[in-house]
Amino acid sequence: MKTCTACGVEKPLTEFNKHAGCKDGLAGVCKACQCAYNKGYHEKNKDKRREYLEKNKDKTSERQREYRDKNKDKISERHREYREKNKDKISEQRRAYRDKNKDKISEYSREYRDKNKARRSKYQREYNEKNKDKIGEQRREYLEKNKEKLIERRRESYKNNPGKYREIKRKTRYGLTNNDVDQMLYGQCGLCAVCHRPGKETLHIDHDHGTGQARGLLCRACNRGIGKFRDSIDTLLSAAKYLTMNKPVAVTAAYDQAP
Repeated sequence: MKTCTACGVEKPLTEFNKHAGCKDGLAGVCKACQCAYNKGYHEKNKDKRREYLEKNKDKTSERQREYRDKNKDKISERHREYREKNKDKISEQRRAYRDKNKDKISEYSREYRDKNKARRSKYQREYNEKNKDKIGEQRREYLEKNKEKLIERRRESYKNNPGKYREIKRKTRYGLTNNDVDQMLYGQCGLCAVCHRPGKETLHIDHDHGTGQARGLLCRACNRGIGKFRDSIDTLLSAAKYLTMNKPVAVTAAYDQAP
């Protein structure tokens, strides 16, 4: 045990810093008193300290670098203990800083992403490759916990952005852009490719169910009709023949006399 010369309290030897100039190798002032003195001194001499650091940038930087290199584990442990004890305080400070500096943070993040696209992409690929199972498990857990929330968010997004989702669907399913659809519509004069009438709603993209390739734009009735006939030309011709055979007599005669 040893008595501090500043506060006069008897404390364990571990509460005193090492000091080679003292007989017992320990400072006469305890750590708490020394810390309080240092804090008060720095507060009173901010300008003096700032001036010294400005004049001796290289010297202080080198000294700090050497200290960090020699005491990596000690510094890491100290930081870890501080973060553990002050979680709420640190979170509040970060939140306050983000709220005050939203534009600054956004600008910095944008510049960093632009300058380090290749580096970030490479890191992301490597991380995803190494942590496939971990990422998959995290996604599954998140989806399971937030199922209703995600469904509601997707429904709201679809409601507010129908054109965006329509474009995505066309691109992924048929490989068509909005410009491609506009050109098809222009080529058909805005009419259904089968009945040649304007659709009551937006014309639908008809596609080959075997190859998935888009064929044209049809109204809802024609699109469903071709689907019901299973895209079979023989079945459609048979249906046309059936309708012709069962027309009223006058119409059938006129049809037979037509060139």
